[in-house]
Amino acid sequence: VIYNSEPTTEDSIFFYNKFLNAGGDIYNFGSTDYSIDHLYDVDVIIDCLYGIGFHGSFNPIDSSIINFINESNSLVISCDLPSGAIADTAEVEKAVCADITVVFSALKAANVSYPAFDYNGKIYLMDIGLRLFLLQIQITVLLTSPLQNLPAPLKNLPLQSLKKLML
Repeated sequence: VIYNSEPTTEDSIFFYNKFLNAGGDIYNFGSTDYSIDHLYDVDVIIDCLYGIGFHGSFNPIDSSIINFINESNSLVISCDLPSGAIADTAEVEKAVCADITVVFSALKAANVSYPAFDYNGKIYLMDIGLRLFLLQIQITVLLTSPLQNLPAPLKNLPLQSLKKLML
């Protein structure tokens, strides 16, 4: 694993330590005593640098990591969307060029719209158990919306039917 800074959230610290305790190797890309030369021979790079919350630009170290990934001959697999693509607008200033993108639960604009679409490579949509949860949220929004705003097929159903559907 290549990283730029120490983990700061409770979850990231937990999984960082779990990975280290399992014998994982972690390399600080921003360290002055670290050389990436041996990483040019890796077969696969898993891109998890940024996720759906990314908006803006990269700091110089992260920009260097993206350059390294894009210049490598490794198979590049991005998680959910290529780092650097903006999830909901599909905008890209600079991003990882993935060979494969494994998308979790639902496609984002960055997976299906230009210009970000070109950075995804082959896309695999994986169900990680959120589909029912997302469906319940959508139905709840429908139920709390005024009936005149419901899509035509749902307008004609009795409200009790919609409540049963939510359950």
